[in-house]
Order: sequence, then C-alpha cells, then structure tokens
Amino acid sequence: MRPLRAIADPNADAKYDPYELRVLGDRAARRHLDQGTDLNEAVASVIKEAGARLNNHHIQRVVEYANHRAFRELRQVNHGRPVEFPDGPASAALVIGKLRGTTKEATMIPTGPSEPDHGLVWRANHITSERIEKAASKIEPSQREKVDAVDLYIKLGEAIEQCRMKAAALEEKCANALHEITRQAGHVLRHGGSLGDVAQVLAAACGDHHSLAKTAMDAVLARVCPSLGLIGSAAEASYEKVASGSPNPKHPLFLAAVEYVKIAEDLELRRGAANVLLNSRAQLAAVLRQ
Repeated sequence: MRPLRAIADPNADAKYDPYELRVLGDRAARRHLDQGTDLNEAVASVIKEAGARLNNHHIQRVVEYANHRAFRELRQVNHGRPVEFPDGPASAALVIGKLRGTTKEATMIPTGPSEPDHGLVWRANHITSERIEKAASKIEPSQREKVDAVDLYIKLGEAIEQCRMKAAALEEKCANALHEITRQAGHVLRHGGSLGDVAQVLAAACGDHHSLAKTAMDAVLARVCPSLGLIGSAAEASYEKVASGSPNPKHPLFLAAVEYVKIAEDLELRRGAANVLLNSRAQLAAVLRQ
C-alpha cells in the first residue's frame, strides 16, 4: 500500500482516502488477533509502519475500522456468543498519545464501538452468578442487593432502547448509502461503463464483505438496469465485461461503497450490542423471579 498523504496538523484538511484507512484498521485487527498484540499498540504500529502522519480525525477512523474488524472476527469465532475484548476496544485517544510519544491519552472524545456497555454486562453477569450461588446455598440476598439488581435491570433496558434507536438511524443511513451507490453506478453505465465494471468496483471496495457487495449489486440490477434497458441477456452480456485494471479508490462509486460498508458494520455492531444486552437482561430477570 502506498504511504498515505502526510497530514501533521490536527486541524488540517479532513480529506483522506477511506479505503486506505480501512486497510490500516484491518491490518491492526489482524495483528491483534494473530499475534496477541494490544489493539492500541497494533493500531499505532501499523500507522507508523505505513509512514502515515494522520490528523486526529483520521486516527479515529482507523481505530473504528480496527475495532469493527476485531469485533466481527471474534464474534465469528465465538459463533455469535457475547464478545469481550481482553483489554477493551482500542481507544483513539490512547493511540494518539502513543503516536505523540506519550503514555497519556490525548484530550479528546474516544471513538469506536462502545456497545455493548461492558460495565453493565459485566455487572449483570456477576449479579446473576452470585444470585445463583446464593440460591443453591439457600442464602437470601440482602435488600440492598435486591435494589441494585432491579436498578441494573432498568439500566439494561435503557441501554437496549438506545441501541435500537441507533440501529434504526443506521438502517436509514444504509438505505441512503445504497441509493448513492445506485446513483453513481447509473452514472458509470450511462458513460460507457459496463455492469462488470460496476461489479468489480463494488467487490474491491467491500473487500471480504461479500454479502454487502452482493446486496449493492442487486440494488443496481433492480433499480438502474431496467431504466437503461439492461435486462435479461443484455444485462448478462454487460456483466461479463469486467475491466482488467484495478478500480480507482477515489472514484465516487468506490467511495460510496466504502461508506456503505462502514455504515453496515456500525449497524451490525449495534444489533449485536442489543442482543448481548438482551441476553444479560433475560438472565438477570430469571434470577430476580426466583
């Protein structure tokens, strides 16, 4: 990968190549999963190795990509069961501190997946286990313990509702991102490009998110092709004409697909967070009824 454009000023022009930032995030996640490197250290090291001098906003995005990739891989390994980072997800503030040669976190708002709320989940699991042990020993929980458990049950419900609201907003963003993909694909097709060209760009931009690339391509076939007369055999013939060159990562269609993947990843995290919180709340409710 070529070095990213050098940007030293934290308030510099915020333009950057999202695809290259995602590559850095994926590389950091892979190093964390394969070598056991602390995720903050992994992100900082891949940025240094790439010769990238990024502003704070760019580093935040790399951290988000790294957290998303690591979370997704861990969920797959755990077969959908709750996932917890051993040392917590990477913090943009801590990574910036490392890149500046300090051990302190930068003064900024950390980013990255904060759901599920690890504190709430940990407390719910702890109280559930404790109540099960006491029930087995026929020990009645104190009034204070009962109040704390009920209070936690309410907080879990509030966290679940927040996750659902965020997921609903992201679903709308996903729909808008797909609309932008179809708009850009239509522009490509009207100016001499083929469906094969579009498919290649989407595949490259979506990376290993094959299902997202297929969803985007299906949207193009359903919404754009009929208006251009590309249906049936005509569409199949155009689909075969795949360009031999690598897609331009700065092309509007490529950038639209990268943004779609980012939003879809966020949506997956929100939905997964809601499921983790729901499971913890259900387990807590079960012991509260005993």
